[in-house]
Amino acid sequence: MKLGYIQVEVTSRCGMNCLMCPTRLEEWEGSDMDFNLFKRVSESFSNAKLIHLQGWGEPILHPDFEKMVRIAAKHAAVSFTTNGYLIDRLSDETLELCDFVVISIAGASEETHRKIRKCSLKPLIENAKRVNRLTNLKLSYMLTKTNIHELANAVELAANLNADFFATNLDYVFDKMSDELRVFSTPGMEKFVEKARERAKEFGVKTNFPPLEPGEVLVCAENPVENVVISSDGLVFPCVYLALHLNPIPRLFNGKMYYIERRSFGDLNTERLDDVLDKESYRTLRETFRKRLWGLEQIAIWPGTQPRIPQLPETCRTCYKAYDL
Repeated sequence: MKLGYIQVEVTSRCGMNCLMCPTRLEEWEGSDMDFNLFKRVSESFSNAKLIHLQGWGEPILHPDFEKMVRIAAKHAAVSFTTNGYLIDRLSDETLELCDFVVISIAGASEETHRKIRKCSLKPLIENAKRVNRLTNLKLSYMLTKTNIHELANAVELAANLNADFFATNLDYVFDKMSDELRVFSTPGMEKFVEKARERAKEFGVKTNFPPLEPGEVLVCAENPVENVVISSDGLVFPCVYLALHLNPIPRLFNGKMYYIERRSFGDLNTERLDDVLDKESYRTLRETFRKRLWGLEQIAIWPGTQPRIPQLPETCRTCYKAYDL
């Protein structure tokens, strides 16, 4: 099957200790993908439109990251997400091979960014300017209660850096601290988002602001029908939120703790990706979401009909992504 993207987590290690990230947990297992495994996995890259080289870690930490970019670029479009601090390790050629680079920021001011990321914003901005000279730059804003007041200023920063897209993200809630940081389902947050929308329109910045109140979607933005995630240990998952290096995976959902088994659909240390995707269990998962989409199509074609729409898979019911957040 032709995929939208293959997300390859080249490492689950990160040098940061950000408040909203599960890599700060004591039990987090950080590891690099074996380079020979990556080369084996790359045999399937031509089956996707995009190869995104990042998961839960900082991809530039992998000692063979530049080689990985070169290999991936032979098969499909290539991108990666980074905290931005190690970009000076990469050659111009490596950045030029990428179709786009996403840099994650946690504030529009030095003070706010430092509080969350515990490091300076200034070198990140300088590295973002370099990225923009060599390829397409996108900014991802780690949205929390402690930085939402700077959201509009962050949009303006994106415009000044000539970023072609600005997105917000913070939807994995796994403990009390991350729950306290979330902005969705919190009164008084909409005014900040509305101001940011106005600023985006003023500066012509393309944005993606998710709703602040949950509402179940037929298929989440991760879209497991078309996309696949490969973790640094070579396991295959339908989305990155099931590929955390924790077992069980903790979720704090609607005020209650849940623990989800880290269950993959295959192991690319011993299997081929095409064979994993063709497993009955994986096909059943994708078919569930296809049927959910089919139900919507029937309503559009035959207004007034009430087709049976399958429930969300059990592992998705306690994930905020399934509710458009």
